[in-house]
Formats: sequence, structure tokens, C-alpha cells
Amino acid sequence: MRELLARVFTLKAYKTPVERERGRMLYAVTLFIMAFAFMYLPLGAFVLQDPIFTAAGQLTSAAVLWIVTVVAIALVTLWGARRGWKLAPVSAILLYFVANILLQFPSGLASSASFVFLVLLGGLLYGLYGGLAMMFVSVGTIIAYIFLQPVAFPQFPVYNPLSLGYQSFDLLIALAFVYVYLRLASAREQQGEVTATQSRLQLAQITTTIAARLDRASLPGLLNGAVDLIRDSYPDMYHVQIFLLDDAQQTARLAASTGEVGQLLLARAHALGVGSQSVIGQVSATGQPVVARAGGRDSIHRRNELLPETAAEGAFPLRVGNDVIGVLDLQSRSAEAFTGEEAPIFQSLADSVAIVIDNVRLNEETQLRLAENERLLTEAQAAMHEVDMLNRELTDRGWQDFIRVRRDVAYSYNGADSRLDDGADWTPGLNEAIEAGRAVQAESDDGNLIALPLRVRGQVIGALEFELADKPDQATLALLQQVIERLGVSLDSMRSFEQAREYAAQQERVSDISARYQQVNTVDDLLRITLDELSDTLGANRGAIRLGVLAANGQATNGAH
Repeated sequence: MRELLARVFTLKAYKTPVERERGRMLYAVTLFIMAFAFMYLPLGAFVLQDPIFTAAGQLTSAAVLWIVTVVAIALVTLWGARRGWKLAPVSAILLYFVANILLQFPSGLASSASFVFLVLLGGLLYGLYGGLAMMFVSVGTIIAYIFLQPVAFPQFPVYNPLSLGYQSFDLLIALAFVYVYLRLASAREQQGEVTATQSRLQLAQITTTIAARLDRASLPGLLNGAVDLIRDSYPDMYHVQIFLLDDAQQTARLAASTGEVGQLLLARAHALGVGSQSVIGQVSATGQPVVARAGGRDSIHRRNELLPETAAEGAFPLRVGNDVIGVLDLQSRSAEAFTGEEAPIFQSLADSVAIVIDNVRLNEETQLRLAENERLLTEAQAAMHEVDMLNRELTDRGWQDFIRVRRDVAYSYNGADSRLDDGADWTPGLNEAIEAGRAVQAESDDGNLIALPLRVRGQVIGALEFELADKPDQATLALLQQVIERLGVSLDSMRSFEQAREYAAQQERVSDISARYQQVNTVDDLLRITLDELSDTLGANRGAIRLGVLAANGQATNGAH
């Protein structure tokens, strides 16, 4: 029934609380006047025998016209009230004038009650100026009746002019009541605005305090601080707790709760299923706030033996975008809690808490990713260092083998005859450049000496020395350094190429020897071929192969080739 009335007498067209209250008043006044009209018509016609409504036991045309006019104006007023029509209050005033004021004409307008109500109605619908306007309308109606009665209504009683003063005084009293009422309403509205402002400031302060702890607390510490702060900020809330949904979005688990009861609930790992028949279950499933009052027939509040004093419970979803991440649960000893403008304030508080929780989670995830990235970077640097050390070792070993095989790898240049010769002596400058691993400059009898180490992958494999007429400047040093760096890379590449080519030649020689193995049928032939091929390959002056095992006396037995 309540839902049906809400649909019929909807207030969707009204945006503010004041407008919605005015809409309710329009509905109420219109329905009241209609009920009055339908009750007064048979009462005036058949009980009071009012000549306006009845003649010879039947309704007069004036009565029919009156009731039709009242119904028509009432329907227009209801239609206007439903659509939020700005002139709907005027229609309501006109309806009252037709339904009541006109009925006073046969009595000579002697009663002030109808006009007083008209002034009150104008004041309620249009404020002080509306009441003042209706006062002038009332006085004007009386004056018009005084002048028109002898001509238009000779059958009606003559109006006593002295009554105008008394009735005007009544109207002034009514207007004064309108003024006082409006002042009180304005004071209440201002008080409501002050209260709302204080609530918003309190909400902002709580949110700021919670957000200030963002960088200094983990998520559990932040939640515990938040519930304590909310409980201390709102004395009517004697127990505050926060539930968070698990990753599967199937269970709302208690994450923070106030007092000793809260610690006991946390120790129990208190949790409720999403969508279960509980306040938390419904809020987490629907994403809409729920206010439940203890003892209500249709309430989903379930009494908790640890919280027996709860008279009202308000649960508000913690929302991040369209996702519900948890529930803020508030419990009060007052059954009147969460009424009026309180519910939107607590929902705003829940939204703020949800944002802070989301930021903490993002911060923790970021810190974990940074730690993981640092670990991976450290491992990568260690691996790179190990690879670099291995490369250095292999490079050093490779060049040692190369130089040992090639023995003296050196060249010299004589500027006097522009001749490039094989071989070069180890000068003090070359030795110092290799030992120190840096450029060395010195003056000689013929000019300026400069020696630089030759590096490959950080390993010094040689040195270069030049005798210049002038002392080298920075540009000359930079040129030498660039050439030496590229020379080192090219030398290492060429060494690798030569070694690969030598290895390929060796493998080819091994393949040739292995091919000859396939052409013999005896062990003696294999041994002869091996000795012959290796002696030729190695350029040996003498060679031998012996087959045998050690005897007990340590001497070899069996034959030899």
C-alpha cells in the first residue's frame, strides 16, 4: 500500500527537501479539500437543507456546478503537484476559495475562520508575501461583497461593515502566525544547514586524518585507526567495524573492529557470506546501504550476543568505482540513529574510507613490485658481473694462448725513412703503460714520448708508444684513445677468427686421419697411420707409439712401435 501511494503521489519532480515538503503539502491540502467537498455536499443538501444545494428535495444546478468545479480544479492541482508545476499552489488556493469561501456568501461572510485559513494557506505555500496577498484577497472579497450584495445577492444577509475591522484584525493575527512560523522554519533550516556544515567539516577532518596515516601505516594499522577515529568522532556509534571482501568476492571478512568485543570477533575470524541474510551480506551483494533496527518485523538485523545493546545498525558499502571492496558497519544504542541526513554523511564517509583503502593497497603493491624489481636488478647485476668476469678470464686466457703460440707479436715504425718493421723492443714506456694500465708521457732527447695500454674487454694485452715532436694535446689524446679502443675490438675479433680457422683446419685434418682409419683392417696399420700422419702434421723429428700395461714390478709389458 505504501509503495502504491508513493507511486501515485510521487515527489520525483522536486529536487530539494523544501520543495518536496511543499509538494507533500499540495497533495495533502488538495485531498483534504476534496474530502470536505464530498462530505459537505450531502450534508448541506439533505441534512442542513441549504437552499444553495437543494430545492424540492433535489440537488440544485448550483450544487452540481460547485462540485464539478471543485473536482476539476482539484484534478488540475494534483496533476500540477505531480509534475512540479510552479503554479500548482495557485490552483490549490483557488480550489480552497471555490470550495469554502464561496459557501460563506449565503451567511453574509460573517465568519473569519475561512479567511484566516486562506491567509495561512497562502503563507505556507508562498511564504510571508503569499500570506499578505491572501489577506488582501480576503479583504477585497469582503469589500466586493459589500458593494455587490444589494444588487447581485439581494436574498443574502446584509454585511455589517463593523465586522470588517474585527475580521481584518483576525487576518493580521493569522499573518503574524505565518510570520512567526516562517521565522521558526527559517531558523530550523539554518540550524540544519549549520549541522550539515558541521557534519561535512567533521567528515572532511576524519577523511584528512585517515589519509594522513596513509604513508605511515600498513593496511591493518590504518583500518584499526579508522574505526577508532570514527567511533570517537560520532558518540552515538558505540561499535564500529570494517569488513573487506576476499579475492573471490564470496566472503566479507572482519578486518577491523573497536573495543574488546572487536578483538574477540577478530580472534574468531568473524566472516559473513556475500548475499547472506544479514546486514553485511546484503550490503556487500547489492552495493547499497542498509539500515536495520532491532526488533523490526522486516529487519534483517541479527542480534549478536557480544553486542546486545545495538538498537540500530547501519551498513554502508565501501565502493571504488563500481566495485564493492567491503562494508563499513556502524552500531548505535539509539533506535533513531541513521535518520534524516545522517545516512548520506555516513555513506560519504564510507566512500572516503574506500578510497584510502584502495590507495594503501596500491601503495603496498607498488612497494612489493619495487622490492621485486630491486631483487631482480641485483640478481641481473650479479649475473652480468659473473659473465663479465668469465669473459675477462676467457679473454685473458685466449690472448695468453695466442701470444704463447705467436711468441713475439710486435711492429715498429721509423719516421726517418717511413719504414714499418717487424719487431719492437720493450721500452720503459711500454712496460710502464702495461703495468700501470694507463697512459704514460715522458720527454726524450728527440721529442715527447707517449705510451698507452691496449685493452680488450678490460684486459691489458699490450701497449703502443709514439715519439712526437710536440707535447700531445687533449684532442690528440682523445684520437689515440678512440683508435686504441677500436683496435682492441678488432684485434679480439681477428684473434677469434684466426683461432676458429685454425680449429677448422685441425678438425679437417682429424677428419682426414679418421677417413684413413676406415681403410685399414689391423691394429698395426692403425698405429702406423697415426704415427705417420701426426709426425707429418706436427713436423716431428721422431715419434713413437707404445701399447702395453704396467706389470707388478712397475715395468711396461707387450710390444711397441
